Amino acid sequence: FTMICVECGRPVNDVYKEYGVGNIRLTRCQYCNRFADKYVEHEMVIIILDLLLLRPQVYRHLLFNRMHYLEYGIDVRYIKILTVFLFFESYIKWFGMRSVLPNPSVLQYLLLCLVSCIEISAFIGPIALAVRAQVSHAYAIVKYNYLIMAIILSSFAKPFLLLMMVWPYAVPLNTMINIFIFSSNVVALKVFLACSTWKSVALVAAGAAFRLIVSLSLSSLTHTGPIARFLS
Repeated sequence: FTMICVECGRPVNDVYKEYGVGNIRLTRCQYCNRFADKYVEHEMVIIILDLLLLRPQVYRHLLFNRMHYLEYGIDVRYIKILTVFLFFESYIKWFGMRSVLPNPSVLQYLLLCLVSCIEISAFIGPIALAVRAQVSHAYAIVKYNYLIMAIILSSFAKPFLLLMMVWPYAVPLNTMINIFIFSSNVVALKVFLACSTWKSVALVAAGAAFRLIVSLSLSSLTHTGPIARFLS
């Protein structure tokens, strides 16, 4: 089985049958008797809306049914998304450090890209270790490449942080977006690991806490430490 029912998460042989060009019929799951994947017939707008609504079904569709099964490695589309996230995060850091870095340069931006890579690794790494320690005993095999893709997919709201640089907001938009991303990460890990909500919250919190520690350490270096002196 390489596909799953988006409703109950059980494996299925296929999610639709094709009876001719453009003529398909959705397959019903033999366990829950609902359509195995209703998103086959949905437009991308509906999929995006369900992502914003934190629907677990849409994560099952995108992670398991939308792309071919990968034994190893990351799908190239997720690599592209991660690259965009890195550029966005680096630009936000660079924009916030204008007073410290009065003369912007490509070298400064590339170094901030490296900082963003370290921070993302500091988030994913502890989650993977925690999964190995706490969850892997329940599974014969844990696909860590799909774990990484689940985290990348559920961080889709990161580009919204750019709105803070375009318009001023009375509310702490940065905090609200980060809370949404945290919630999205929780839903994605819950779907991927088929675990409880609280276990998923604990996994994401562990990654977020370690990333915060690393970010604060790097921030002291880039704002007032030797890196800031090197860039100025």
